[in-house]
Amino acid sequence: MIRSKLSRRRLSINSMWKTAVGIVSTHLPEDLYRKYRQFYLVTDIKQMVIGLVIVGLITTVFLYSDFLLFGPTVQFYSLLALRLFLLLATVAVIALLLKAIKKPAAFDLIVLAYGICAVSICIYIGWTRPGSYIQYTALDVAIVIAMYLFFTCRRLIKTALALVLTAGDLIIVILFREQIGFMILNITFTSYILVNFIGILVALRIEAFRRRRFLDMLEEEKMRNELMRMASVDELTGIWNRRKFLELAENEAERYIRYHRPYTLMMIDLDFFKTVNDLYGHISGDAALKQFAEIVQGQVRGTDVFGRLGGEEFGIVLPETGIGEAVVLGERICGALCNTDIRVSDGRFVRVTASIGLAEASPASATLDDVISAADTALYRAKARGRNCMEVARTGAPQAQLNLYGSN
Repeated sequence: MIRSKLSRRRLSINSMWKTAVGIVSTHLPEDLYRKYRQFYLVTDIKQMVIGLVIVGLITTVFLYSDFLLFGPTVQFYSLLALRLFLLLATVAVIALLLKAIKKPAAFDLIVLAYGICAVSICIYIGWTRPGSYIQYTALDVAIVIAMYLFFTCRRLIKTALALVLTAGDLIIVILFREQIGFMILNITFTSYILVNFIGILVALRIEAFRRRRFLDMLEEEKMRNELMRMASVDELTGIWNRRKFLELAENEAERYIRYHRPYTLMMIDLDFFKTVNDLYGHISGDAALKQFAEIVQGQVRGTDVFGRLGGEEFGIVLPETGIGEAVVLGERICGALCNTDIRVSDGRFVRVTASIGLAEASPASATLDDVISAADTALYRAKARGRNCMEVARTGAPQAQLNLYGSN
C-alpha cells in the first residue's frame, strides 16, 4: 500500500511537472520551427520595431543628464556622439526590417548586430558615471524588460543580450561603485535577478502560446483541406467527383470561348457493369471501379481532368487536345482494359470493357452543355454498335439533347 501511494505521488508530481513545462514550452521540430518563424515574421518585425523604439528612446532622451553630470566637456560630447549613433542605428534598423527583411535568419542576424551595439553602448555609459551614481541601472533594467518582451528574435539571442547587459552593469557596480551602501547594492542585484527571471518566464510563456496557436492553425488548415478534398473527390475511386469535374470542365469551356484554346471531352461507360455487381456482389463491383480508375489514371496526363460522374460512368477533359490525340488516348485506355485482369472477391478475376464517346469543342458546340451533349450522343452510338468501341461526335450534325447534369 505504501508503495502504491508513493507511485501515485510520483505520477502526480510528474504530471504537475509536465503541465508546468507545457505552460512555458511547446517544442517544434526544426522544419516546423522554420515555418513557424516565417509565419510570424511580419508580426515579429512589427513587435521588434516597438522594442527598438523603446531602447532607442531610453538611450537618447537622457542627454540632459549627461550634460548635468559632465558639462560641456569632451566626455559629454563623446556620450552625445554615442547616443546619436545609436539613435541613427535604430532608425536604420527599423527601415531595414520594414522594407527588406524576408527571412527569419536575416531578421535574427540584424537583431543580434543591433543588440550587441546597444548593449555595448549602455555598458559604456554606465562605466562613465561617477562613483556614487547608480540611477542609470533603472534605465538598463527597463531595457532588459524591453528585450524579453519586444525582441522577437530567437530566444537564445534575446536572453544572451539581456544577460550580457545585466552582467556588465553588475560588474561595474561591484568594481567601480565603492561609494554606494550595501542596501543599495543588494536592491540592485535583486532587481536584475528578478527582472531576468520574470523576463525569461514571460518570454517562454508568450512563445509557447504562439507556438500552440500556430499548431492549432495548422490543424484547422489541415481539416479545411480535408473537408475540401472530401467535397471534391469521389470517395470510392479517389478521382474528382461529379460536382468538381463539372466545375473544372466549365473552366475549360470558358477558356475555349474566351481564348479559343482547344479541348476534347471523353465520356466513358463500363459495359454491362450491372452484371459484375449481380454475379460477384457490390463489394467486387466497387473494387473493379477502383481498379478501372487506377488504369485510366495511368494513361492520362497530369493536366487532364478525370472524374466519376455516377455509377460506372466517367469523364475526361483533355485541355489543349484535338480529336486525333483524344482518339489515341481512347485506344490506349481500351487496350489497357482488354489486357488487364481486374481482381474481384475470392481472388477471382474479370475483364471489363468500356464504350467511349468523344467530342471536341467547336464554334458550333462552344458551351459545355453542347460538348457534353455531343459526347453523350457519341457514347450512345458506341453502345448501339455493340459496346467495347469508341465513337467520335459528328461535327456539324444535330445532337440529341442529352443532359449530363441530370442523367447517369
